[in-house]
Amino acid sequence: PMVPARLEVARLLAQDPSGDAEAQAVKEPVREFWLDFEKDHGSVVTRDTPDSALAALDNSTAASGKRSLRIVNPSCGGNFALWVTSTPVRVQPGTRLEFDYRVPADAKLNLYLKRGARWYEVGFTGGTKPKPDEARPVADVPGVVADGQWHHARVELFEVLVHGEKKPSEAVTIDEIAFASPNDFLLRCGFTGNPLGATWWLDDFRIRTGEP
Repeated sequence: PMVPARLEVARLLAQDPSGDAEAQAVKEPVREFWLDFEKDHGSVVTRDTPDSALAALDNSTAASGKRSLRIVNPSCGGNFALWVTSTPVRVQPGTRLEFDYRVPADAKLNLYLKRGARWYEVGFTGGTKPKPDEARPVADVPGVVADGQWHHARVELFEVLVHGEKKPSEAVTIDEIAFASPNDFLLRCGFTGNPLGATWWLDDFRIRTGEP
């Protein structure tokens, strides 16, 4: 059965209280990953920059259960960034990413996947435009609706990451996952979206392989 990723660290620490197990849990890719935000943020972090997102549990709205994660833009424009995890995740054929979201029309964000030294961009509500030396656009989240109501998203991760490769790997590893504003000048200045206080919600973020 699938368990929240934070429990894997706790299990290994119980076996090795020295703390070395925590480093092991971070280095070794997991095959399944789940954040339900019922008790805590899990692996979600906001980096120490002035325009990174503010995140807090919210018991006033949820796609399931009692709580979701509320993400607020602390500035006008900016990067509005939220790191979902830095735990490596092993991706193979049939691996999919699913999450529930509640996003208003003025929140412009994309999903970013780091594989090795390169970032890949999956369009969410921010749109994608190829730019040299930046995150490589590879796909869009299908059927996104930014109307302030709860919706479900699904991305076929393996197909997205190996698309266009002549000899696709049997499995790949994602090292980091984040949401952030696309690197668009007008958007980063707050002219075309992401105003001060722009808010969206995330729930039931999971990666798994196999039948739904």
